[in-house]
Amino acid sequence: MKKSSRTTNMTTDTSAPLRVMQTISTYTNFINHFYAYNPKMASLGYKDQNEALLNYGFFAPHIIAPYTKEMGCAHELTFPNAEHMQRAWLKERGMSTNLQTGWEADVLRMHIDEFKPDILYVFSPYTFNSALRDRLNHQ
Repeated sequence: MKKSSRTTNMTTDTSAPLRVMQTISTYTNFINHFYAYNPKMASLGYKDQNEALLNYGFFAPHIIAPYTKEMGCAHELTFPNAEHMQRAWLKERGMSTNLQTGWEADVLRMHIDEFKPDILYVFSPYTFNSALRDRLNHQ
């Protein structure tokens, strides 16, 4: 049986922690409300915005990534359509924050390629389709 090329790039070092990434795109109206209610939030760094959105609790029943730390996993949680948060992420990496049409998928692809997850949990599959998957450097 031929091995899929999708599995050949995965981490094979069993001493390294399993890398779990979760991505949640949410209602634009909610994101807008969150930033309007917290007007200084948009000026904070990526990590602070991410933690504030997580701690807000709107997604509580769906969040798993931070809890994988207890199992020894490295984890990342991102909200791809939180524009201010993603601009902060790009800025912290010295990248352009001039977002073009399709920016959500482009920035999500960069997150995935940077973190290189072993497990990718996509809560909102409408932002992650086969076209995006095929453009990933890390598979």
